[in-house]
Amino acid sequence: MCMRKAVVSVMVVLAAMTAAGEARAQVPLVPKPEFGIRAGLNLSSIDTDQLGSSTRSGFVGGVYLDLPTFLLHVQAEALISQYGFKGGTPLGSYPGSNELEYRSTFLQVPVLLVMALPLPVASPRVYAGPAVNIPLKSEVKLDHDWSDIRDDTKNAWSLILGAGVKFMKIGVDLRYDIGVTALNDRPVGDILDDALDEVTGADQYDDIKQRTFSVTVSFALN
Repeated sequence: MCMRKAVVSVMVVLAAMTAAGEARAQVPLVPKPEFGIRAGLNLSSIDTDQLGSSTRSGFVGGVYLDLPTFLLHVQAEALISQYGFKGGTPLGSYPGSNELEYRSTFLQVPVLLVMALPLPVASPRVYAGPAVNIPLKSEVKLDHDWSDIRDDTKNAWSLILGAGVKFMKIGVDLRYDIGVTALNDRPVGDILDDALDEVTGADQYDDIKQRTFSVTVSFALN
């Protein structure tokens, strides 16, 4: 009887170990890298008390590569992203309609550190990281005339903060893009400085930086 109980016990243990091994093989602890597409809407403006302006909407979209561990992910993206502002009124008694607008299209490359909870149905996530923005198109309008300033526009840096939720292959995200490079360092700032100097005799504006809210939807391709 003792021998029979021992044999049965060993068989039960072996069966349990085999089942556990199969479960681990079917549900890996570390997910595979994920490649996908992302698209959405930018709502951008500027952060300054010296320039009244309104929000400019634009497109954002591109591809992403997510390299996961169990909880932390590193996500790199390549996005076409449109920024700017409109209805700027910094010019006081400057001749004309006193309106300044700026619009730009950048190749944005963020590298984000993502913390995600691996829940079975919906996986919430938060993330943050730097992004370099390479100008593809850049224009400024004073009163009625648009001027192409692409050749004089420099690369810009920004910090991205965001949160979202992933449903299987589909993700929905809300992010805040904080411009670090001041517009004063680019031709937009030159135009503002010239206009302010003509009206008030001031030398320059304080730093004017881009601020952008984005809503995006992503889809995993693998």
